[in-house]
Amino acid sequence: MHHHSWASDLPDAANNPVVVWTVVACACITAIILAFAKLVSPVGEALEQRRQIKQRAEDARIRDLSEQVDHLAGRVYTLETNATRQDRYLLEHAKWDHEMQMAAINAGLEVPDPPPLRAPFEL
Repeated sequence: MHHHSWASDLPDAANNPVVVWTVVACACITAIILAFAKLVSPVGEALEQRRQIKQRAEDARIRDLSEQVDHLAGRVYTLETNATRQDRYLLEHAKWDHEMQMAAINAGLEVPDPPPLRAPFEL
């Protein structure tokens, strides 16, 4: 029985153009894949860095808007408090105006209606 070894076929394989071109093609494909990976890696890193920069900018914008909302909420509270105090003051003034107007009319004086205490609201 003849013992056949794959090593004995190597010289024949080296002369076979299909084998040679297959090996060359595999080497080229491997080189292209490695080069592509080296090119894609910085692109991926750049995209990730760009995403992080955008995220930081968005976070800063949200913090800024949040501070503005807090400031405006405080301002609205102050304005509402002042408006409530002003309403109480105007109500007292309106009662006093009416009492004085009635007293003057009862004393026989002609008294025109008082001017409005505030401008009408515009919404």
